[in-house]
Amino acid sequence: MPQNQQGNISDGMWITPPLPRWTAVAAILLVVIFADAPGSARYTAALQNAAHGPAFALLLLLITNWIHQRHSVRQLQEIPPTRTSAHELLGIAIVGLIVTVALGICTEIIQWTIGRDAEVDDVVHDALGAGSAAALWLYWHQSRVGSVTVRYGLLLLSVGCAILWSLPLLACGFAYWDRAARFPVIGEFTSQGDLYLTEIRGSPAGITPADVTAAAAPQSPALEIALQGDRWPGVTLIEPEPDWAGYRTLVVEVSTATARPLQVNVRVDDSPEWNGANAYTGGFACAPRGLCVQSIPLDTLMSSQGRRLDLRHISRVIVFHNGPAPGERLRIHRVWLAR
Repeated sequence: MPQNQQGNISDGMWITPPLPRWTAVAAILLVVIFADAPGSARYTAALQNAAHGPAFALLLLLITNWIHQRHSVRQLQEIPPTRTSAHELLGIAIVGLIVTVALGICTEIIQWTIGRDAEVDDVVHDALGAGSAAALWLYWHQSRVGSVTVRYGLLLLSVGCAILWSLPLLACGFAYWDRAARFPVIGEFTSQGDLYLTEIRGSPAGITPADVTAAAAPQSPALEIALQGDRWPGVTLIEPEPDWAGYRTLVVEVSTATARPLQVNVRVDDSPEWNGANAYTGGFACAPRGLCVQSIPLDTLMSSQGRRLDLRHISRVIVFHNGPAPGERLRIHRVWLAR
Protein backbone atom coordinates (compact mmCIF):
# COMPACT_ATOMS: atom_id res chain seq x y z
CA MET A 1 0.00 0.00 0.00
CA PRO A 2 1.52 3.40 -0.96
CA GLN A 3 1.85 5.39 2.25
CA ASN A 4 4.23 8.07 3.42
CA GLN A 5 5.74 8.38 6.88
CA GLN A 6 3.05 10.79 8.10
CA GLY A 7 0.23 8.35 7.43
CA ASN A 8 -1.25 9.61 4.15
CA ILE A 9 -2.54 6.89 1.87
CA SER A 10 -2.28 7.30 -1.86
CA ASP A 11 -5.68 8.87 -2.57
CA GLY A 12 -4.97 11.70 -0.15
CA MET A 13 -6.95 10.34 2.81
CA TRP A 14 -5.39 11.04 6.19
CA ILE A 15 -5.06 8.05 8.54
CA THR A 16 -5.86 9.34 12.01
CA PRO A 17 -3.38 8.05 14.60
CA PRO A 18 -5.18 5.59 16.92
CA LEU A 19 -4.10 7.06 20.27
CA PRO A 20 -5.62 10.55 19.80
CA ARG A 21 -8.76 9.07 18.26
CA TRP A 22 -9.55 6.59 21.03
CA THR A 23 -8.46 9.05 23.72
CA ALA A 24 -11.04 11.48 22.35
CA VAL A 25 -13.72 8.76 22.30
CA ALA A 26 -12.97 7.77 25.90
CA ALA A 27 -12.92 11.42 27.02
CA ILE A 28 -16.35 12.08 25.48
CA LEU A 29 -17.87 9.01 27.15
CA LEU A 30 -16.35 9.85 30.55
CA VAL A 31 -17.61 13.43 30.36
CA VAL A 32 -21.12 12.23 29.45
CA ILE A 33 -21.16 9.76 32.35
CA PHE A 34 -19.55 11.79 35.13
CA ALA A 35 -19.58 15.51 34.30
CA ASP A 36 -22.14 17.84 35.87
CA ALA A 37 -22.78 21.42 34.82
CA PRO A 38 -22.35 23.78 37.79
CA GLY A 39 -25.43 25.23 39.47
CA SER A 40 -28.99 24.08 39.98
CA ALA A 41 -30.85 26.48 37.67
CA ARG A 42 -33.31 25.11 35.13
CA TYR A 43 -31.17 26.37 32.25
CA THR A 44 -28.18 24.43 33.63
CA ALA A 45 -30.05 21.16 33.23
CA ALA A 46 -31.21 22.20 29.75
CA LEU A 47 -27.64 22.99 28.69
CA GLN A 48 -26.36 19.68 30.04
CA ASN A 49 -29.07 17.71 28.22
CA ALA A 50 -28.54 19.63 24.99
CA ALA A 51 -24.79 18.91 25.15
CA HIS A 52 -25.55 15.24 24.39
CA GLY A 53 -26.30 16.15 20.77
CA PRO A 54 -22.94 17.66 19.76
CA ALA A 55 -21.02 15.22 21.98
CA PHE A 56 -22.46 12.20 20.17
CA ALA A 57 -22.18 13.93 16.81
CA LEU A 58 -18.43 14.17 17.40
CA LEU A 59 -18.37 10.60 18.67
CA LEU A 60 -20.05 9.37 15.49
CA LEU A 61 -17.58 11.23 13.28
CA LEU A 62 -14.64 9.67 15.13
CA ILE A 63 -16.08 6.16 14.84
CA THR A 64 -17.37 6.47 11.27
CA ASN A 65 -14.12 7.95 9.96
CA TRP A 66 -12.22 5.07 11.55
CA ILE A 67 -14.49 2.50 9.85
CA HIS A 68 -14.19 4.38 6.55
CA GLN A 69 -10.41 4.56 6.75
CA ARG A 70 -10.07 0.85 7.42
CA HIS A 71 -12.39 0.12 4.51
CA SER A 72 -10.45 2.45 2.19
CA VAL A 73 -7.12 0.86 3.13
CA ARG A 74 -8.47 -2.58 2.18
CA GLN A 75 -9.72 -1.21 -1.15
CA LEU A 76 -6.35 0.35 -1.97
CA GLN A 77 -4.68 -2.99 -1.34
CA GLU A 78 -6.80 -4.58 -4.04
CA ILE A 79 -5.54 -4.92 -7.62
CA PRO A 80 -6.68 -2.75 -9.23
CA PRO A 81 -7.52 -0.34 -6.35
CA THR A 82 -11.22 0.53 -6.02
CA ARG A 83 -13.19 3.43 -4.59
CA THR A 84 -16.00 3.32 -2.01
CA SER A 85 -19.45 3.28 -3.62
CA ALA A 86 -22.52 5.20 -2.45
CA HIS A 87 -24.05 2.01 -1.01
CA GLU A 88 -20.85 1.24 0.89
CA LEU A 89 -20.78 4.78 2.31
CA LEU A 90 -24.37 4.35 3.47
CA GLY A 91 -23.49 1.04 5.14
CA ILE A 92 -20.53 2.65 6.93
CA ALA A 93 -22.72 5.50 8.20
CA ILE A 94 -25.39 3.07 9.44
CA VAL A 95 -22.83 0.94 11.28
CA GLY A 96 -21.33 4.06 12.85
CA LEU A 97 -24.78 5.26 13.89
CA ILE A 98 -25.67 1.91 15.48
CA VAL A 99 -22.38 1.77 17.40
CA THR A 100 -22.72 5.37 18.60
CA VAL A 101 -26.31 4.96 19.80
CA ALA A 102 -25.35 1.69 21.52
CA LEU A 103 -22.60 3.56 23.37
CA GLY A 104 -25.20 6.18 24.37
CA ILE A 105 -27.43 3.47 25.82
CA CYS A 106 -24.44 2.00 27.67
CA THR A 107 -23.62 5.38 29.25
CA GLU A 108 -27.17 5.65 30.62
CA ILE A 109 -26.98 2.10 32.02
CA ILE A 110 -23.67 2.92 33.71
CA GLN A 111 -25.14 6.11 35.18
CA TRP A 112 -28.11 4.16 36.49
CA THR A 113 -25.89 1.53 38.12
CA ILE A 114 -23.80 4.15 39.95
CA GLY A 115 -26.82 6.08 41.20
CA ARG A 116 -26.78 8.98 38.73
CA ASP A 117 -29.67 10.19 36.59
CA ALA A 118 -30.38 7.95 33.60
CA GLU A 119 -32.99 9.24 31.15
CA VAL A 120 -34.53 8.04 27.90
CA ASP A 121 -34.47 11.67 26.71
CA ASP A 122 -30.67 11.59 26.86
CA VAL A 123 -30.60 8.58 24.54
CA VAL A 124 -32.93 10.43 22.16
CA HIS A 125 -30.57 13.43 22.17
CA ASP A 126 -27.65 11.06 21.59
CA ALA A 127 -29.41 9.50 18.59
CA LEU A 128 -30.40 12.87 17.12
CA GLY A 129 -26.87 14.24 17.46
CA ALA A 130 -25.39 11.10 15.91
CA GLY A 131 -28.04 11.11 13.17
CA SER A 132 -27.29 14.72 12.31
CA ALA A 133 -23.57 13.98 12.04
CA ALA A 134 -24.16 10.78 10.04
CA ALA A 135 -26.27 12.63 7.47
CA LEU A 136 -23.67 15.42 7.26
CA TRP A 137 -20.88 12.86 6.87
CA LEU A 138 -22.76 11.18 4.02
CA TYR A 139 -23.46 14.57 2.41
CA TRP A 140 -19.75 15.34 2.43
CA HIS A 141 -18.62 11.96 1.07
CA GLN A 142 -21.38 11.72 -1.54
CA SER A 143 -19.79 14.63 -3.43
CA ARG A 144 -18.08 12.23 -5.87
CA VAL A 145 -20.53 9.35 -6.04
CA GLY A 146 -24.00 10.70 -5.19
CA SER A 147 -26.63 12.74 -6.99
CA VAL A 148 -27.35 16.36 -6.15
CA THR A 149 -30.86 15.46 -4.96
CA VAL A 150 -29.55 12.83 -2.54
CA ARG A 151 -26.82 15.13 -1.24
CA TYR A 152 -29.15 18.00 -0.44
CA GLY A 153 -31.68 15.61 1.03
CA LEU A 154 -28.95 14.43 3.40
CA LEU A 155 -28.12 18.04 4.25
CA LEU A 156 -31.76 18.74 5.11
CA LEU A 157 -31.88 15.59 7.23
CA SER A 158 -28.77 16.70 9.12
CA VAL A 159 -30.22 20.14 9.79
CA GLY A 160 -33.56 18.63 10.83
CA CYS A 161 -31.93 16.33 13.41
CA ALA A 162 -29.89 19.24 14.74
CA ILE A 163 -33.03 21.34 15.14
CA LEU A 164 -34.81 18.52 16.97
CA TRP A 165 -32.07 18.03 19.56
CA SER A 166 -31.81 21.79 20.06
CA LEU A 167 -35.57 22.30 20.61
CA PRO A 168 -35.44 21.76 24.42
CA LEU A 169 -32.69 24.36 24.66
CA LEU A 170 -34.72 26.78 22.53
CA ALA A 171 -37.79 26.16 24.73
CA CYS A 172 -35.69 26.90 27.81
CA GLY A 173 -34.36 30.13 26.32
CA PHE A 174 -37.85 31.24 25.31
CA ALA A 175 -39.21 30.56 28.81
CA TYR A 176 -36.55 32.77 30.42
CA TRP A 177 -37.01 35.48 27.81
CA ASP A 178 -40.80 35.38 28.19
CA ARG A 179 -40.64 35.68 31.98
CA ALA A 180 -38.22 38.62 31.76
CA ALA A 181 -40.44 40.32 29.17
CA ARG A 182 -43.55 39.99 31.37
CA PHE A 183 -41.92 41.37 34.52
CA PRO A 184 -43.27 42.69 36.93
CA VAL A 185 -45.64 39.78 36.31
CA ILE A 186 -44.06 36.89 38.21
CA GLY A 187 -46.35 34.17 36.93
CA GLU A 188 -49.47 33.73 34.85
CA PHE A 189 -50.91 30.63 33.27
CA THR A 190 -52.35 30.85 29.78
CA SER A 191 -50.67 27.82 28.16
CA GLN A 192 -48.56 24.76 28.97
CA GLY A 193 -45.45 26.76 28.08
CA ASP A 194 -46.04 28.92 31.16
CA LEU A 195 -45.33 25.88 33.34
CA TYR A 196 -41.67 25.57 32.29
CA LEU A 197 -40.38 27.62 35.22
CA THR A 198 -42.80 26.20 37.77
CA GLU A 199 -42.89 23.23 40.11
CA ILE A 200 -46.34 21.88 40.97
CA ARG A 201 -47.29 20.05 44.13
CA GLY A 202 -50.73 18.49 44.03
CA SER A 203 -52.45 16.23 41.55
CA PRO A 204 -54.11 16.42 39.15
CA ALA A 205 -53.15 19.86 37.85
CA GLY A 206 -53.70 21.61 34.53
CA ILE A 207 -54.47 24.86 32.73
CA THR A 208 -58.14 25.89 32.77
CA PRO A 209 -59.48 28.23 30.06
CA ALA A 210 -60.81 31.71 30.73
CA ASP A 211 -64.31 31.85 32.23
CA VAL A 212 -66.06 34.95 30.87
CA THR A 213 -69.44 33.82 32.24
CA ALA A 214 -68.43 33.92 35.91
CA ALA A 215 -71.16 35.55 37.99
CA ALA A 216 -68.89 37.79 40.06
CA ALA A 217 -66.29 38.73 37.45
CA PRO A 218 -64.74 37.26 34.31
CA GLN A 219 -61.84 34.97 35.15
CA SER A 220 -58.63 34.61 33.18
CA PRO A 221 -56.98 31.26 32.44
CA ALA A 222 -55.52 29.63 35.52
CA LEU A 223 -53.46 26.78 36.85
CA GLU A 224 -55.91 24.52 38.68
CA ILE A 225 -54.46 22.28 41.38
CA ALA A 226 -56.28 19.57 43.31
CA LEU A 227 -55.44 20.07 46.99
CA GLN A 228 -54.80 16.46 47.81
CA GLY A 229 -51.99 13.96 47.97
CA ASP A 230 -49.35 16.42 49.09
CA ARG A 231 -48.33 18.11 52.31
CA TRP A 232 -48.24 21.60 50.75
CA PRO A 233 -50.21 21.52 47.48
CA GLY A 234 -49.56 24.56 45.31
CA VAL A 235 -47.13 26.01 42.81
CA THR A 236 -43.53 27.20 43.08
CA LEU A 237 -42.52 29.94 40.65
CA ILE A 238 -38.80 29.31 40.29
CA GLU A 239 -36.11 31.76 39.20
CA PRO A 240 -38.21 34.92 38.82
CA GLU A 241 -36.54 38.21 38.00
CA PRO A 242 -34.50 38.56 41.21
CA ASP A 243 -34.42 42.34 41.67
CA TRP A 244 -37.66 43.56 43.25
CA ALA A 245 -36.25 46.86 44.51
CA GLY A 246 -38.75 49.64 43.83
CA TYR A 247 -41.81 47.39 44.31
CA ARG A 248 -43.79 47.39 47.53
CA THR A 249 -46.61 44.89 47.03
CA LEU A 250 -47.00 41.33 45.83
CA VAL A 251 -50.43 40.75 44.27
CA VAL A 252 -51.90 37.25 44.04
CA GLU A 253 -55.03 36.45 42.02
CA VAL A 254 -56.68 33.13 42.83
CA SER A 255 -60.15 31.60 42.73
CA THR A 256 -61.89 28.57 44.16
CA ALA A 257 -65.07 26.61 43.53
CA THR A 258 -65.28 25.35 47.10
CA ALA A 259 -68.26 25.94 49.37
CA ARG A 260 -66.11 27.30 52.20
CA PRO A 261 -63.31 29.86 52.55
CA LEU A 262 -59.91 28.53 51.60
CA GLN A 263 -56.68 29.62 53.27
CA VAL A 264 -53.97 30.52 50.77
CA ASN A 265 -50.36 30.90 51.87
CA VAL A 266 -47.60 32.82 50.09
CA ARG A 267 -43.87 32.31 50.58
CA VAL A 268 -41.04 34.40 49.13
CA ASP A 269 -37.41 33.22 49.35
CA ASP A 270 -34.38 35.45 48.95
CA SER A 271 -31.88 32.59 48.59
CA PRO A 272 -31.83 29.56 46.28
CA GLU A 273 -31.17 27.34 49.30
CA TRP A 274 -34.21 25.68 50.87
CA ASN A 275 -33.72 27.14 54.32
CA GLY A 276 -36.37 28.37 56.74
CA ALA A 277 -34.21 31.38 57.54
CA ASN A 278 -34.59 32.56 53.92
CA ALA A 279 -38.38 32.10 53.79
CA TYR A 280 -40.83 34.98 54.21
CA THR A 281 -44.44 33.91 54.53
CA GLY A 282 -47.87 35.47 54.59
CA GLY A 283 -51.40 34.40 53.81
CA PHE A 284 -55.04 35.28 53.27
CA ALA A 285 -58.46 33.62 53.11
CA CYS A 286 -60.15 33.29 49.72
CA ALA A 287 -63.93 33.59 49.75
CA PRO A 288 -65.91 30.56 48.55
CA ARG A 289 -66.82 30.29 44.88
CA GLY A 290 -65.24 33.55 43.89
CA LEU A 291 -62.26 35.44 42.50
CA CYS A 292 -59.84 36.75 45.10
CA VAL A 293 -57.23 39.41 44.33
CA GLN A 294 -55.04 39.90 47.38
CA SER A 295 -52.33 42.55 47.78
CA ILE A 296 -49.57 41.61 50.22
CA PRO A 297 -47.14 44.38 51.27
CA LEU A 298 -43.65 42.94 50.97
CA ASP A 299 -42.63 44.42 54.33
CA THR A 300 -45.32 42.33 56.07
CA LEU A 301 -43.85 39.02 54.95
CA MET A 302 -42.35 37.51 58.10
CA SER A 303 -39.16 35.49 58.53
CA SER A 304 -38.60 33.11 61.40
CA GLN A 305 -35.20 34.73 61.93
CA GLY A 306 -36.42 38.34 62.00
CA ARG A 307 -34.25 39.27 59.00
CA ARG A 308 -35.57 41.71 56.42
CA LEU A 309 -36.37 40.38 52.94
CA ASP A 310 -33.54 41.06 50.49
CA LEU A 311 -35.49 42.54 47.56
CA ARG A 312 -32.52 42.33 45.19
CA HIS A 313 -32.02 38.58 45.40
CA ILE A 314 -35.44 36.90 45.15
CA SER A 315 -35.13 33.22 44.21
CA ARG A 316 -38.68 31.82 44.27
CA VAL A 317 -42.34 32.51 45.07
CA ILE A 318 -44.66 29.79 46.38
CA VAL A 319 -48.47 29.94 46.48
CA PHE A 320 -49.83 26.97 48.40
CA HIS A 321 -52.34 25.50 50.82
CA ASN A 322 -51.12 24.21 54.17
CA GLY A 323 -52.02 20.54 54.09
CA PRO A 324 -54.17 18.43 51.79
CA ALA A 325 -57.86 19.23 51.30
CA PRO A 326 -59.49 16.29 49.49
CA GLY A 327 -62.11 17.34 46.98
CA GLU A 328 -60.97 20.99 46.97
CA ARG A 329 -59.33 22.80 44.06
CA LEU A 330 -57.35 26.01 43.93
CA ARG A 331 -57.00 28.08 40.77
CA ILE A 332 -53.97 30.36 40.55
CA HIS A 333 -54.50 32.98 37.86
CA ARG A 334 -51.72 35.50 38.21
CA VAL A 335 -48.94 36.72 40.52
CA TRP A 336 -47.38 40.16 40.00
CA LEU A 337 -45.66 43.11 41.67
CA ALA A 338 -47.07 46.58 42.26
CA ARG A 339 -45.33 49.76 43.35
